[in-house]
Amino acid sequence: MDIKSKILVTGALFLAAASAAFADPMSGSINVSGHDSFSSSSLTFISPFASLADSGSFSSYSNGNVDYFLGTVNPMDSVVSLAVFSVTDSTGNVLTFYTTNNAATQFTDSSTGFLDLTNDETGFYTINGCAAMAGYFDVTFYGTSATGAANSTFSGSGGLFGIAPEPSSYLLLGTALLAMTGTVLFSRRSRTLDIGA
Repeated sequence: MDIKSKILVTGALFLAAASAAFADPMSGSINVSGHDSFSSSSLTFISPFASLADSGSFSSYSNGNVDYFLGTVNPMDSVVSLAVFSVTDSTGNVLTFYTTNNAATQFTDSSTGFLDLTNDETGFYTINGCAAMAGYFDVTFYGTSATGAANSTFSGSGGLFGIAPEPSSYLLLGTALLAMTGTVLFSRRSRTLDIGA
């Protein structure tokens, strides 16, 4: 087999493995509502919460049991891999969102004079602690006074950017890389033997 053929075979192996590794992308959206209190320096989620009208990979979580993990935080702080909420569906599967970047904005509503707050968070979702799925969660908190809200409602929505490959996909990709390495080494050895002859 000449070197061009070997390169073509190696490339085909790599592309086949790479496409198989990402053969099962996920998509979906989640909508969460609930109660909160907030000011310019603190945000607290207050029970009860609800998950509504979810779709795609998250469709089973509609009306699931929602738990928030933030407690009372400064919404303007940047965060690193912090669990925001989880939703448990009727069969016990747990969907969790972790934020890795929080872009918060405070503004005064021109029509009411009340302080409002938006949180645009990027991070990842997991289902039962499995592969991290890159995604986002955006939520708006509407104030009831110039300093925020002692008790109000909020609604937020999120979705997926994609999914990291499962461990079996990494194994498949690794096998292709080993095959490529073997092909290259065999090619070098063959050339060495040809030169020695």
